[in-house]
Amino acid sequence: IRRLKGQNAGFAQTGAQNWKTILQGLASQTQIPPESIELLKESPGAVQNIIQETLLEINVKGIAARPLTTLLYQMEHGNPPMKVKGMKIETNQADGSLNAHINVSGYLPKPEKDSKK
Repeated sequence: IRRLKGQNAGFAQTGAQNWKTILQGLASQTQIPPESIELLKESPGAVQNIIQETLLEINVKGIAARPLTTLLYQMEHGNPPMKVKGMKIETNQADGSLNAHINVSGYLPKPEKDSKK
């Protein structure tokens, strides 16, 4: 919550900040090709005081164990806050790379309603 409150002022409105661009940013930070990460499903989760949770299903295809580990670490320790809820990993028999299906909860500041004066 502290990380989210601290970044609340730094965020453009949530409409400009979407999960696909956030995931592509994480991919570029971990040197994973952006086409390897696919956002399958995005659905709203719980809403608390200033926090909007979003439930995400992500596929990561054709990567090695080290970049996958780095990606998971960045998800859990970066901005915006994310929490890995579940993961299924399969080995690609052709080249030995990994395909991962990851369930994540992502947290962004709740959009403020425009108040009419």
